[in-house]
Parts: sequence; structure tokens; C-alpha cells
Amino acid sequence: MDFRWIRRHNAEQPMIVSGHRRVKAAEMAGLTEIPGTYTDGDTRLQGFVDNLQREGLLPVEEAEQMDALMKEYTFNQYQLADAMGKGQSTVSETLSLNKLPEDIRNSARTNANIPKSILIGVAKMKSDLAMRRKFESYMAKAGKTSQPTDRKQKLSKERALLVKMDDLSGKMATLTLADWQGDDRNDLAGALAAIRDKADELLNSMAQ
Repeated sequence: MDFRWIRRHNAEQPMIVSGHRRVKAAEMAGLTEIPGTYTDGDTRLQGFVDNLQREGLLPVEEAEQMDALMKEYTFNQYQLADAMGKGQSTVSETLSLNKLPEDIRNSARTNANIPKSILIGVAKMKSDLAMRRKFESYMAKAGKTSQPTDRKQKLSKERALLVKMDDLSGKMATLTLADWQGDDRNDLAGALAAIRDKADELLNSMAQ
């Protein structure tokens, strides 16, 4: 793995673009040679990407910096993924965290124990309300003390049901029917029809 990006300075001397701390650590360890990559590219971009990929960056911070990088260089997700050496789907999932309500992002900034995968799952919900319910459900189960709102950690049976419905709605939104075949596809159609009928019944009851 390369330890640094370098380029030629005006006097044809190598200049470190990024990885200064790793080079310093190598010098302190007595190393006289370390691998590097020579580049003629945009040194600001390379330095930005190197900083973005440093260890210790929280998921929401990573998402915010990736968004800033896209705006700075007018990148689309594919160009950003190429610049960072990541897959487009990985970049897309990380960027989705910018859709989280501010209160959830603030909680994630102060609690490094919240997994990135959980935040991505929350961000897949269709509304801010659904995101908050799913996030609160996770926090209650995990026994965390930082909550996005002042609601009690223990969810009522009604709220617990709403969280399950939100989760089901999120899964249905990402369902790929091409993966379903034969009896499974028919059973899915039956299950969806039953859900539709019950939903219509409940909505009519509420309207009355």
C-alpha cells in the first residue's frame, strides 16, 4: 500500500501532497525508503481524499465531507467513487446519511458506538418521522443514553408496531421482484393483497 502521494516541485524536487504523518512516522522509525505514488493530478483533491479516508472519521462526518467534495469539484457519485477508489454503491450509501434529520446526525456525532450500518438503515426510511422512530427503536434496544428527542426510551406497543411497519415499508421499497420466482412470487402477491385490504379497512375506520 502506498504511504504517500508525491509530485515534482518547481525545482524538480519531490513534494509530499498527502500522508505527511505517515512519512514522519517512517522517519522516526529510521526508514530511509517508503513506497509512494507520483502524480501530476490535482493535489488539493488528492489531499482532500486522503484526509477523508483517515481513521477515526465518524460516519456522518464522512458523509458530510464527501458531499463537500462533490460540490467542490462538481462530481457525480461515479466520479467521486473513482477519485476515492471505492464502489459507487458504497459511496451512495454513505451519502444517504446526509438525508438524516439534524437531531439524529447530532446524536451520531456524539456517539461513536452507533454502527454505520444502523444509520444507513435509518436513512432508507421514507420520512423524517419514520427515520426517528427507527432510530429511537435502535437506541432503546441498545440501551444508549443519547436520544434524538425527549421521548421515553421504552416504546409503547403502538410505537413498536409503527416501527415494524416503517421497517417493512423500507424493505418493500427496495424489493427486487426479478429475484422472486414461481410460488414465492404468488405468495408475495397474496400477502400484499391481504395487507392492502386490511390497510383499506383501517383507513375507512379512521375516517369514520
